[in-house]
Amino acid sequence: KLNADDKKRIAAVYDKMIESNMWRLETRKYVEKKMKVVALEQEYEHPAHSVIMDPTDPIWEKRFNAEELYELWNYIVPVIPELPAPLEQFMESFEGKETLDDLYYHIRSFRYHPVHESELHWMQLTVEEALMLLYHGYFEKNRTEADLIRHAWTFMDSCFDSSEYIVSNSGEKASKATSEAQNKDRPVGGDKSITRKKVGTKVDQLFATPLFELGAMEAGAESDRSSSKSITELHMKCPKTLKDMAVEMERYNPVQLRQIKTCGFIISGKQSK
Repeated sequence: KLNADDKKRIAAVYDKMIESNMWRLETRKYVEKKMKVVALEQEYEHPAHSVIMDPTDPIWEKRFNAEELYELWNYIVPVIPELPAPLEQFMESFEGKETLDDLYYHIRSFRYHPVHESELHWMQLTVEEALMLLYHGYFEKNRTEADLIRHAWTFMDSCFDSSEYIVSNSGEKASKATSEAQNKDRPVGGDKSITRKKVGTKVDQLFATPLFELGAMEAGAESDRSSSKSITELHMKCPKTLKDMAVEMERYNPVQLRQIKTCGFIISGKQSK
């Protein structure tokens, strides 16, 4: 639960934003002013306390009408590129294959080079591994979060194996970006003792380059998006981690602020978002 000092700190953050620059909607309503009101109304932690807005959160329906929410939702929407033609053709080749055996023999008919055709090779292995799970009734047995990451969602990790720059690290990896955010006001000594450095938020999977972190994945064993764990990770933990990553990239690339993007994945059993 937030105390008075927490709310003073949150108000100060919004006041600084309001003084420097505000986003005005077509209806001439200022977004940050409305976000500040909502943030200070909440007694428990909410994304608005980290200056994060999810237009699908019902809480904003009291502050913005349908047209305004639509404008918020469509503001600088990230463009997701189309699949490369070879991958699209590969996927289309499965049309008409209805049984596991049909799919298995079809997928085994391809031979892609792991280096020269790395994307197709990765996709072929992904489909084949998924078929093995279905053949052996993998999801019919009780599985832990670690089981699902290691077997069902392993393609999220292996998709960057051939990348020259991006590395995927799994196993409760601590984010350097969140560590930087938490330690930015750490004293160096003098009238205060040096505090212990805070560890960054630990995520199930972290996607990074040698310079920056680009995204994260959180996973849960239950295929229930309404569970407390799924809600917390989808609306709190993952967005806050991605925001810290974006802020860290903005520090070094301020002129490219509008082009900076991060990517997060929430896995709930056999579902993803």
